[in-house]
Amino acid sequence: MVLHEVGELAAILTVACTGFNFIVIKPLRGAIDSLQKSIERLANAVDDIRDKHNELHLRVVAVESRSKSNQHRIDRLEAITDGLPLHAGKERQNE
Repeated sequence: MVLHEVGELAAILTVACTGFNFIVIKPLRGAIDSLQKSIERLANAVDDIRDKHNELHLRVVAVESRSKSNQHRIDRLEAITDGLPLHAGKERQNE
């Protein structure tokens, strides 16, 4: 009798575990796989954004450098032309 009861208990546990696997575990695995794919897509998007940010940063640095250089040129030209009358440049163009 005891062996017969153990067999029935094992059969009941097998059915219960199989049902639990299909009802709980399998959907959770699907959700986890889906989340993992979403995270990978987000990580790729973040990498792309970081690359674009770095490119834009380099461009801004280059523009700032050119701007600073141009400002020095303007300052030098203003220093040279400070002593000249405003119409001096027009007279030279007419000559």
